[in-house]
Amino acid sequence: MLHRLHIRNFAIIDDLEISFQPGLNILTGETGAGKSIILDSLDLLLGGRTSPAAIRAGAAEALVEATCDLTPPPGGAPEWLTVQRVIRSTGRSVCRIDGVVASRAALRDIMARQIEIHGQGEHLRLMNPATHLQLLDRFGGLEAQRREVRTRYGRLRQVRADLHQVQSDTRTLMQRMDMLRFQTEEIQAAGLQPHEEAELTLEQKRLGNAELLGQLAGTIQLQLEAGDAETPAALDLLGLAMDQLRHLVQVDSSQSGLEDSLAQATEAVMDVSHSLRDYMDGIELDPHRLQQVEDRLALIDSLKRKYGSTLDEVIAFGERAAVELEELDDYEGRTERLRQEEEALRKEIAARSLALSEARRGACRALERQVAQHLDELFTGRASFRIQLEQEEDPNGLPLPDGSRVRFDETGIDSVEFHVSANPGEPPKPLALVASGGETARLMLALKSTLAYVDDTPTLIFDEIDQGIGGRMGTIVGRKLWHLTQASGAGVPQILCVTHLPQLAAFGDTHFAVRKEIVREGTDTRTRTRVHPLEDAGRIEELVTMQGTFTDSGRQSVSELIAEAHGVKRNHA
Repeated sequence: MLHRLHIRNFAIIDDLEISFQPGLNILTGETGAGKSIILDSLDLLLGGRTSPAAIRAGAAEALVEATCDLTPPPGGAPEWLTVQRVIRSTGRSVCRIDGVVASRAALRDIMARQIEIHGQGEHLRLMNPATHLQLLDRFGGLEAQRREVRTRYGRLRQVRADLHQVQSDTRTLMQRMDMLRFQTEEIQAAGLQPHEEAELTLEQKRLGNAELLGQLAGTIQLQLEAGDAETPAALDLLGLAMDQLRHLVQVDSSQSGLEDSLAQATEAVMDVSHSLRDYMDGIELDPHRLQQVEDRLALIDSLKRKYGSTLDEVIAFGERAAVELEELDDYEGRTERLRQEEEALRKEIAARSLALSEARRGACRALERQVAQHLDELFTGRASFRIQLEQEEDPNGLPLPDGSRVRFDETGIDSVEFHVSANPGEPPKPLALVASGGETARLMLALKSTLAYVDDTPTLIFDEIDQGIGGRMGTIVGRKLWHLTQASGAGVPQILCVTHLPQLAAFGDTHFAVRKEIVREGTDTRTRTRVHPLEDAGRIEELVTMQGTFTDSGRQSVSELIAEAHGVKRNHA
């Protein structure tokens, strides 16, 4: 709900900050004091159009900022939302949501869920028929049935999309199958193994360098075991060293451990020499095998260029292609299965939609009765309310058991619109066609009083609700507005109401007086708007001024109005 409103350099407001409270907030003041300007500033935060003419004379830009408490009733730790709109002299405006620049549409979307202003129908959610079906279902407790229809409708859309894709283009399907078959066969024919590329690369190096490898191994083996006329073999030198070490140990037995170490070294050199001899026996110049290896590596490289950057990716591509090919090979069977599922879903949606429609008719009658009770009080029996629930024929729509076909979507088969009439003898018309003004405001109050439990807009603003009504009706309206903020469950936690009727204003939980002041700014005379929160004494004087009776009896009358309102509140508690 709306916690704080800050306005700067907007129309005749230079710098104004208002802290609104839960419950019924009343704004009063003389015509032209600036009450409408405050509502206009809120309209900007709901995405309304801007004009440089709204900027206070002498200022470069105007600013409107609101802080809302998003905490749902009955409360908890506050969760704040701050929105801002700046109007510049160029005609452009900048919107911010929690300090981040946003589009006007985004601002409108988020604030439409927080504030609903009556008197500016484009922001009144109840004027939009698209909301009526949702409100009716929530009022009637039909959301679970509606979700069942929505779930199956979503599945039906997916089935139809799959069916369309399967049936869309047989030639394209055949071409796709031919391509998949070629790709699958090419990869499968290669018989790829996950690690063979690394093994083949190593074998290619050995085969390509066989002569060099043989020469190197032979040289090493010669140096270790055979030796030549100029250089004794390493094993011979180790043998000589062993003889000398034995003599040393005979003299100094403390070095006997070196005999074992030298023997192990000699044995290790012999093992290396024998391994090299075996290695040389295995080396062969095999140009044919080398060609085979290089051909295999070239094939792998060709497949990688087509199907993946690594051998693992090529193998995975082939597996996916084989799965898709198998699915496409079964396209006739899949088509038939999809058709059967589509038919079953249509029958189930039809059955559930008919049951939901019947439940909605019962909810319509209950809602009509409850709204009528409020209308009787607010219009002294002159107004009426009807809910138009109907289905639209559609030759391509959902087939019903009676043979008809109707339009349907995720909400079922019904369209719902609220119709009202404020005058006897006049047939009820759609809400959107009802003339604006006090009658519309009272119609909205009747609807809100009934739908408060299911409509989750936390802040409701009424302007012109007292237009064309007198004191007795003002008391009724004030009582209903206050009761609306006290409804159990969600209710409407906060209402702002601009009024000229003291009977209505007496029910306010918080009262603001809007004043227009003439001030001197240097050599100039300027007009500015100020808002004053009123306490008990100030509130009595404000209501006396509104009533226009400044006598003792007039003050007594005002005191009685406030006492009557307090009595209503006490009895409610």
